[in-house]
Amino acid sequence: MKKHILATIAVFAALSCLAPAAETLDTALRKLEPNTNKPIPKAQIATSNFSYGLLDKNNNILLSAWEGTLKYQGTFNAFHTSIVITDPTANRTITFPDASGTVVYNPVAGTYVFEGDTADAFETTLAVVDPTVADGTVWFPDLMATGFDADNNVSVVISTINSGLNGLGRAGAVWTGPSTIVAEGATANTSEVTVNFADPTGDNLLTVSDTAGVADTFAMVTLAQTFANKTFTSPIINGATSSGSTAINLSGNTGAFTTPTADATIPSDSTGGNLGASNSLTGIVNSTLVTFGTMTNGTATAKTVALMDDTPAAEFSAVTVGTAPTDTQDATIARKGTNSLKLAWPDAAVAGDGVQWTAFSAEDWTTEESVGFWIYTDVALSAGDLTFVIVDSTADHAFNIPAVATINKWTWVEVDISALATTDGDAVTNYKILASTAGAAKGVMNTYFDGGWKWDATEELALGVDLVDSPGAVRKLMALVKANTGTHDYVALVEDTDFFVHSESGNDFLVTITDQSANAAIGLVNHK
Repeated sequence: MKKHILATIAVFAALSCLAPAAETLDTALRKLEPNTNKPIPKAQIATSNFSYGLLDKNNNILLSAWEGTLKYQGTFNAFHTSIVITDPTANRTITFPDASGTVVYNPVAGTYVFEGDTADAFETTLAVVDPTVADGTVWFPDLMATGFDADNNVSVVISTINSGLNGLGRAGAVWTGPSTIVAEGATANTSEVTVNFADPTGDNLLTVSDTAGVADTFAMVTLAQTFANKTFTSPIINGATSSGSTAINLSGNTGAFTTPTADATIPSDSTGGNLGASNSLTGIVNSTLVTFGTMTNGTATAKTVALMDDTPAAEFSAVTVGTAPTDTQDATIARKGTNSLKLAWPDAAVAGDGVQWTAFSAEDWTTEESVGFWIYTDVALSAGDLTFVIVDSTADHAFNIPAVATINKWTWVEVDISALATTDGDAVTNYKILASTAGAAKGVMNTYFDGGWKWDATEELALGVDLVDSPGAVRKLMALVKANTGTHDYVALVEDTDFFVHSESGNDFLVTITDQSANAAIGLVNHK
C-alpha cells in the first residue's frame, strides 16, 4: 500500500486512531481516494491507495494531502487553494519567520506589488520584463560593507556588472537608463544638480585627473574662472589682459590690454566704427606716411556733394506705395558725427516704399562717377534689395545698392552712376532710397545710413594702402601751398570737411571736398 503523509498533518493522523467511529464530531481525519478526494468506504480501504484528509461532519474537505499538494478549502464550493511541493531530492526546510504579514509569491505576470507605510490605493510595482535570451540576475549591493549609513534612504542603480559588489565605484561599470543623473546636495530641497549626457555616436572617455589628494573643484564653462600656474596650448582668449613672450590670439578683446614683446595684430572694431569706436594701440603700429604732390579741387562745378548731414531727420520725407518705413534720426548708431538716418521697415512694406531727400537745385550729374555712403543693417542685404533712385527733371534712374552681408556693422558701399545721360541726369533735383520686391520681402528690419557723398574720379587721391576699417585711420593730413610766393605754413585738413575716405577693395582713396588744387599734402595713416 502506497501512503503519502505530510509531516504537517501527522498529528492529525495520530488523533484519528483515538477518534470514535461515529461521525458526530465537527471534523475528522479520514482516508481519501486520491483522484476524487472523497472518503473511501471501509470495505475498500484495504485494497486502495489513499491519502489523508481533514473533513467536517458533512464530508466537506478542509485539508488534504496527496503527491506533495496541500489543498485548502475556503467557502464550501468547487474552488480551493493548493500548495504544491516539488518532489524533493533531499530533506528541505521552509521556515516562516516570527512575524505577521502577507506572503509575496512568484507572479505569473512578472510584477511584484508593494504597499507603502500607508495602506491606501497607491502601491509600488516592481515589473520584470519577460527574458527572451537567457536567465538574468539583478544584484543588490552590500551597502553596509561599504560603510553606508543604514539610516539613509537609498535607490537602486542598474549596472551591467554581474557582481554582488555592484556599486557606483565598481571598476568598469556601465550604467544604463536615462541620459541624466540628478543629485541632491547636502540640503534636501527643490534644487538639484543635473548631469546631462548627450547621446554618444562613439565611445567617449572623461578622465578625472589625479590631484594627489588635494581637494579640487570642477570648473563650469559658463562661469568666470581664475587659472593659476596653468599651461595652455594654442588658446584663443576673448577679452583678456595678458603679458609675456608667447603670441596670443586676442580676436575677441573689446577692452584695453598690455601687448606681449612680439608682433601683435589688433582687429578692427566689430561694429565698423559705430559712434567713433576704434581699437587703439600705444607703441609701434602699422602706420605710414602718404604724400600728394598735387591735390584736387572738390568744388569744381559742384563735383563733391554731401548727400546727408548730421541732422537727417528733417531732410527726408516718406515715399509711400504700401507702407513706408519710419525715418528718424538715431544717436545710438552712427558712423559719422553723432546721428544717422534710421529707416525702420515694416512687414507691410512693398516695392517702391522708402524715403526721399529734400529737393535741391538742379545739378548736372552726367559727368559724375560715384555715389557712396555707410550702411548698418540688422538684416543681411543682397545687391538690389534697396535701390538708389536719382530724380531728374526728365526721368528717374534707379541703381542697385550693393550687398551688405554682415549685420550690425557699418559697411561702406559705392554705387556706380556713370550710366547717367542727358535724358536722366543733367537736371538732378532729388534722390530716393527705395525697397525692391526682394527688399520688401525681408520684412521687419532696420537700416541706417550715414556719411553719403557724390563725387567724380577726378577728385580721388590714391593712398596706395588698405586703411584699417575704423574711424581715424587717417591720423593727420597736412596741406602746404606749392607756389614759390606767399606764406608756406602747413594747414591741417579736416576729415569730412576738406576730404572724406573712399574705401575700395584693397587700396583706398581720399576724395577732396574743398579746393586743394593749389596745395601739396603729407599725411600719416594706419593701414592693414
